[in-house]
Amino acid sequence: MKYYYEFPSLEHVYLEDSYVMDIQTEPDAVEISVETVLTENHPEYSDPLPDEQYCYRYGRICFRNAKNITWVKKSMIPVPNLVGPPDYGNIDEFYFSEGSYHLIGEWGELEIVSSEPLFEFVE
Repeated sequence: MKYYYEFPSLEHVYLEDSYVMDIQTEPDAVEISVETVLTENHPEYSDPLPDEQYCYRYGRICFRNAKNITWVKKSMIPVPNLVGPPDYGNIDEFYFSEGSYHLIGEWGELEIVSSEPLFEFVE
């Protein structure tokens, strides 16, 4: 088993306290839009804003060249926020095992067979 933080593009993010803003699936790709927590070791890290606990940056986790995308469970019920747009909760589990990526959160559960995921910032 390999955990998300062991992949080079995800090694300095903390997804358990990041917020899923959207999940888009195509026949051969998945993009998860995330308000992402950056750890202090991330090159783009900056001190958190005065009213925030973490350094947040918008980004997306991209699974390209997907050969199989399975929604094991899909809820996608927005969580209302007092400040900012609603989100779909966190990514509670994200690991690679037996040839597929497994992602679990309040939004549902996905299994993806694809090339290694990439994290990229969205401005």
